Amino acid sequence: MQEQDSQRSRWTVLVVDDELQICRNVTRTLELYGYDVVQAITGEEALQVFARYGHRIDAVVLDIVMPGLDGEAVFREIRNWRPDVRILVSSGNHDSPAITRIRSHPGTASLEKPYQPAELLFSLERLLESPIEPSTGEVH
Repeated sequence: MQEQDSQRSRWTVLVVDDELQICRNVTRTLELYGYDVVQAITGEEALQVFARYGHRIDAVVLDIVMPGLDGEAVFREIRNWRPDVRILVSSGNHDSPAITRIRSHPGTASLEKPYQPAELLFSLERLLESPIEPSTGEVH
């Protein structure tokens, strides 16, 4: 257990959700379990945060449905900058075309809202522990 805790403390996660309470709850849960967390409330803010901290972000917990720049657009930009970053997408509509398109890329997983903290932690840990092949070319 101690080894797993020390591994978490080396992981930095960007949490992106336009619902402030969800963003806070996810951040609090991840911090409680030893992750370093940065957060964004909009897609535009997520790209600004990623531009600044992207070199140290290991994973993104990304809401798909957001006003303005949606999660799929944020996914494409982040993956074009860093093809190796892992992305856990979340949505209340798990069968949406956007979720299906994103899940077809390596290093991605999805989590249906609403989810419990244990589901979030399990999905994120599984994603971070999985190998990812760097992609060549842009994400479309």
